[in-house]
Amino acid sequence: MSRLTNISIVLLIVISIGCASTKAYFLNLSDFITKNYVNKSFQKKNLFKEAREKVYYQTLFLRESKNDTIFVLEKYDLEVATVYGRIWTSKNNVNYAYRRKTQGNELNLIGLKNFANNTIDLVTRWDTVMIRKLENDPHMFRTGSNISAYRCFVIDNKIKVEHIAFKDVFDPKNIN
Repeated sequence: MSRLTNISIVLLIVISIGCASTKAYFLNLSDFITKNYVNKSFQKKNLFKEAREKVYYQTLFLRESKNDTIFVLEKYDLEVATVYGRIWTSKNNVNYAYRRKTQGNELNLIGLKNFANNTIDLVTRWDTVMIRKLENDPHMFRTGSNISAYRCFVIDNKIKVEHIAFKDVFDPKNIN
């Protein structure tokens, strides 16, 4: 074999290993969240995992985020049988809606945010004290949805996930 062919093969192997390890990171992270945090009695828990995996395969930035903190917000809307989510890093984000259908599943990557800006800001800062304070504030409007938020990162080559579940609330003064 020529030297150029050998270099090409080595480069392909390195790229494949790099992609596989990053792929394994996000998909392992998704598995970890489902096994450890999604309510065991909640029958739709695999729906959240399916949604995250479909988002992974349709967005490039999740493959490149192993060394960045990943934030995940998820909620399930019972009325329309849809998982709404947002996944973001310091550089990118994706909002999505996912629902199972009898003739195939449907994932929509949407430009609109499924969560209030204030909620996204509080989760990005991981201000769990303020999240609880707003959740219990009698002046806040409650939508009835429960939100799960995750902050995920790697420390010493181990996945670390922090989680908070809370009621979806917003300030009625912010309605236009």
